[in-house]
Amino acid sequence: MKTITLITDWNDDDYFVGAVKGYMLSHCPDIKLVEISHRVPLFDIQKAAFILKSCYNSYPVKTVHISGVRGFSNRKSALPVAVSYKGQFFFGFDNKAFISIFDDDENPEMWMLNNQDSTFPELDLLLKPAVRLLDGEDINTLGKPVSEMPFVAKIRPEISAKFMVGNVMYINGYGNAVTNITRKIFEDFIEDKQFSITVLRRQNEITKISAIIDSPEGELFAIFNTLGLLEIGQMNYRLDESVGVGLLSKIRIEKK
Repeated sequence: MKTITLITDWNDDDYFVGAVKGYMLSHCPDIKLVEISHRVPLFDIQKAAFILKSCYNSYPVKTVHISGVRGFSNRKSALPVAVSYKGQFFFGFDNKAFISIFDDDENPEMWMLNNQDSTFPELDLLLKPAVRLLDGEDINTLGKPVSEMPFVAKIRPEISAKFMVGNVMYINGYGNAVTNITRKIFEDFIEDKQFSITVLRRQNEITKISAIIDSPEGELFAIFNTLGLLEIGQMNYRLDESVGVGLLSKIRIEKK
């Protein structure tokens, strides 16, 4: 089945959503449109990129993913691009967050898509060429290949002999903080020793990793989520509101 996924910051009640669905039904009823989310906060390119990076590998090979969340730089507007990566295509705008989805060791290929003035760029510059691609058109007719992919340096945990400091990369729907600390990085650092995880302040300390979320109400907990990333929350509370943790907040781990 031909599949296009879509993630935007439109909200579900915007006419853009209906216009895209109508276009798909009118021009390509054989292509399945999967709406990942239309509730990304306005212009939050980091959140859109994290969501897409976290779920794209659940989709079949040859799926086309469209990120319609635009970021703005010193240019008048961000430019439309397409990336071939791990057997799938990604259409979006050339901001650093979108580019951060792709790892350089997987040899992604990138094209600058044909550009034009549009009041509906998500439809005209991303969706329409994505449909043409799935209908069999050569990607090289939709844009010009980029000779060298402009990779973005990843934010990685800082590690010393006794301490590791990671960063919050995403706040999920429960207000939990998802970090850039993988299970492997954590286990290699801890080496079966005792540890403490501090969230912003010393009083916000965790000393164990939970297998399931079964803590008493109000207690902080740490788990490794389905992405294999260290996630920190507060039972029956939103950690982002109760503690004040946010994007790029530091999470400190001390080896005892």
